[in-house]
Amino acid sequence: MNARRHIVVAEDDPDVIEVIQEQWRDGGKGSFIVIGNPLIDLLPSRCTRSTVILFGLTQFKAFGRPICRRIEEVRKTAKVILVLREAQVMDALDYIDLCDGFLFIDRQPERLHEVIDLAIQGYCLFPRTLLSVLASRHLRLDILPTLSEGEAEVLSLLGQGLTNKFIAQRLGIRDSTVKNLVRSVLRKMHFRNRTEAGIFAFRYLAADVGMGDQSPDENGEGSDN
Repeated sequence: MNARRHIVVAEDDPDVIEVIQEQWRDGGKGSFIVIGNPLIDLLPSRCTRSTVILFGLTQFKAFGRPICRRIEEVRKTAKVILVLREAQVMDALDYIDLCDGFLFIDRQPERLHEVIDLAIQGYCLFPRTLLSVLASRHLRLDILPTLSEGEAEVLSLLGQGLTNKFIAQRLGIRDSTVKNLVRSVLRKMHFRNRTEAGIFAFRYLAADVGMGDQSPDENGEGSDN
C-alpha cells in the first residue's frame, strides 16, 4: 500500500487495537489514532477521502442510533470498515449497509491493508460466512409475504419464545394446529429448527400479536416439530 492514509480506530477492546496497530505498522503509511468516544471524536469535518475508520461492532451496539447517523455522515467522504469476530456475524447484520468493508480480527487480521485498499477503491471483500448469512436472510425476507396469516402469527410468537401450548392459547386454536403451522413455517422458510425461526422473527418481525401477561411454563411443548 503506497498511498498515505488517515486511520481512525474506534474500538474498546485493547487486544483488538493492538492487533490492528501491529498490522498497520507492517507497511502502512500515514497517521494512526485511536478514539475514545466516537460521538465526540468522530467529526465529519475532520474526515477526508484518505480517512479510513476501523469501527468495532461493539461501538455500534454501545452507541445505538446516534452513532449510525454519525457514520452515515462521515461516509460521505471517509470509508468505514467494520471490525468483528466470526462469531459476531449475526449481530453485524443490522450494520452491514453502513460499512464499506469488513475485517475479521480473529481470522485474517493480516488482510488489513487489502481490506483498506479495496474499500478506498469502492470494493468490498465479503467473507464466505457473511455471504451465506446474507443470502439466507434475503431469501427468507422474500418468502415472508407468502406465508398464510396463521403461519405469520405463529412465526411472530416463536420470536417471543412461546411454546406450542402458549401459542395455541394465544391464538385460540388446537395444539395440533400449532404443530402443523410450525412445521409449515420451518419448511417454507428453510429453518433448521424453531430456535432459528424464533431468532429470525425476533430480529425482523414486528410484534403484531400481543405479548399478554403469560409466559411459557416448564411443561409447554418446546420441540422442533
